[in-house]
Amino acid sequence: MLSIKAPSNAQSQPSPRPARPTFALVRSKSFLSRETGQASSLDLAYGKGDRPLSKQLVSTASVASRAIKYVYLQKNGLEELPDELRLLISIVHLDVSFNRLSLEHLQAGVFEDLLQLQFFAAQDNCIVRVPNEIGACHQLEHLNLHKNRIVDLPPGLFAGLENLRTLDLGANDLVSLPEELFHHCLALQELRIASNQIAELSPLIKNLSQLTLLDASRNRLTALPSEIATLQLLQSFAASDNRISSIPYSVLGGLTALEDLALDGNPIASLPEMKSLTALRSLNVERTLLTVISPALRQLTELSEPSATVRLPPRGLPVGPASPKACVCTGDGLTSGVAGRILSFTIAPHDVFGSPIIGGEDLRFRVHLSRWDGHLPSSSTSSSSDRFKWAVSRGLGRESGIYTVNYSLVASGTYDLRVTLTSSDPSQGDGKGTGAGAMKDDVVVERTILIVPGPAAAAQCTASLSNGFEAPLGEKVQFLVQARDSAGNATNEGGDELSATLCGEEGQVVVATVLDNRDGQYTISYLLPTPGRWVLEIKMLSPSKAAHQIRSSPLTVFASDSLARKDDSESELQKVNDRLAKELRRMTEVCRQLTERVGEASKGPPGLRTRSAPGTLSSGARGEVAADLSIFLERGD
Repeated sequence: MLSIKAPSNAQSQPSPRPARPTFALVRSKSFLSRETGQASSLDLAYGKGDRPLSKQLVSTASVASRAIKYVYLQKNGLEELPDELRLLISIVHLDVSFNRLSLEHLQAGVFEDLLQLQFFAAQDNCIVRVPNEIGACHQLEHLNLHKNRIVDLPPGLFAGLENLRTLDLGANDLVSLPEELFHHCLALQELRIASNQIAELSPLIKNLSQLTLLDASRNRLTALPSEIATLQLLQSFAASDNRISSIPYSVLGGLTALEDLALDGNPIASLPEMKSLTALRSLNVERTLLTVISPALRQLTELSEPSATVRLPPRGLPVGPASPKACVCTGDGLTSGVAGRILSFTIAPHDVFGSPIIGGEDLRFRVHLSRWDGHLPSSSTSSSSDRFKWAVSRGLGRESGIYTVNYSLVASGTYDLRVTLTSSDPSQGDGKGTGAGAMKDDVVVERTILIVPGPAAAAQCTASLSNGFEAPLGEKVQFLVQARDSAGNATNEGGDELSATLCGEEGQVVVATVLDNRDGQYTISYLLPTPGRWVLEIKMLSPSKAAHQIRSSPLTVFASDSLARKDDSESELQKVNDRLAKELRRMTEVCRQLTERVGEASKGPPGLRTRSAPGTLSSGARGEVAADLSIFLERGD
């Protein structure tokens, strides 16, 4: 007889079933793989061993580089993989789960020498992009990248992983799976892709004929491909918490080995004929639109066993309090937006059993925003500030269970968004036995938001030229204009239409040259033909082609003829100085030659030096004259 069971913690005694491939996941400090403690393992998890880790790895490699096959580095706060791992060339099992590895620090080079690697786990890190060099580990059988921040998978990652048997990509931000996965990983037995953003399963999944487990829960699936029915070895299939409204017979008809089927959390109103699922012993269709159980289920022998479980939607059961972890958040406001604009997303609250909460008192959701550069501290007490605003509203009618979050940010940049649910904490009583105590905030969702500048607004654009600027007549002047959006953020793209004109005191008009630098800045240059006062106007065209002056416009500038004449006078004076210097050098040379000749003339016979001809100078006098002449020429201006 068919046994219908509600959720229970009671332990059942299922009948023996075929053994399934195991996937060693490290979930807690107390659980490690069975190889830990053997001579072939190096256990440095949870702070064990000497520090720094690089020293311990080098020390181990120096004595047992080929003996170590199992390395455990969980929970060490690692931000990068130690490069010394490559010294342990015989590693077959490497676990770096529960660290802080990110895009920059998951070093691909480490895998170049780990060609014997069969198991690699990097669960619960901050990895954004997986290096495709992992594909060079052709012996890899188990790859666990659960709970990271992976958005997509690089080309070529799976091309060399033909021996891969288990793959866990759950709890990431994937929107699709690469086709090469279905072409190269034909030995795959377990595929976990739960808690992503996948909207469609590829029909190529039929190529994975060895699959025994497929978990696609908590995605955005609206339908299932009929090719799933070709997976004749599939024993466990979960598609819970998606958007699937119907299950055709063509999807489940050929799953003769299926034992566990989970379709809970989907808007399914009916089930197809399931008489071919002869091995089915667990069926979960809670939180669906089903109201009656299909008579065909009574024909399934395994499902009629006392140990079998069928979970139907609870009817007439009271809904429990909202569970933060069970709330479903969707919307573009959880990814990116434009500064100054309103961003939105919705929250659908559920209780701890996953049942939607409709009606009742308003729930107290709060929005916390913090900028990465630290300029904007998070706020959980005020929904409005000079830098950001937020509001949470409930749908129309008291019976609505959907809450809409609207918020806007003034400054562009990268933000951490966190939504919390405020409720009373029964464990912190008021001391009067009422159970009402302090309030607590539980996290509903956490996301990283990128806010980009909006379109340029003329009223916020600024020029680097100061008012009253004066330049010599005939000199080219250049300055920059910085485009800014309506919130004052500097834009980083060009494409705006700017014009600049100068009007003289006598009605002259000069059109300045505008150069788009394509980085949000514009170079403006002009050359004034006549001296005097000029008015500079800088305008920007709006999308409607209306011209508006920028924030710094108009500016008064001057062209000075006196500055130009002063420059000319200084130039002429410099020329005169150059000519005088040249003449001074020539006269100095003449003086030197004269001094030499006088000295030679004084070297005659001793008798001739006693008397001098009338009107002539003695040798000493001639030397003094020459020296005086030299000094005079050197001092000449």
